[in-house]
Amino acid sequence: MGVVCFGADPAPYQQYLTPADGGPAPGQCPAMRDFIPVQGEGCGYVSCGPLLGSAVADLPDAGAAAGDAGTGCCFIVTRVCGV
Repeated sequence: MGVVCFGADPAPYQQYLTPADGGPAPGQCPAMRDFIPVQGEGCGYVSCGPLLGSAVADLPDAGAAAGDAGTGCCFIVTRVCGV
C-alpha cells in the first residue's frame, strides 16, 4: 500500500489507470473508477481518494510518489492480484 499523488505529467501514473478514453487529462485528478480494476486472474489496484491535504501530510510516505499537483490529488493505492 502506498500514496500516489497525481501531477500534470500523466506518464509516471499510467501503470495505475485504465487506458479508456486516454484517462484523465493532464493536470486533472482521476476518479477511483479510473484505476485498473482487479478482474479474474489479473492484477489491479484498489484505491481510496482523493484524500484531503491534511490527511496526506500525516502519512509517513506522503512524498514517495508525489506529483506536482500538490496534495489535492492523492490516493491510497494497493495492488491486488486475483487467482
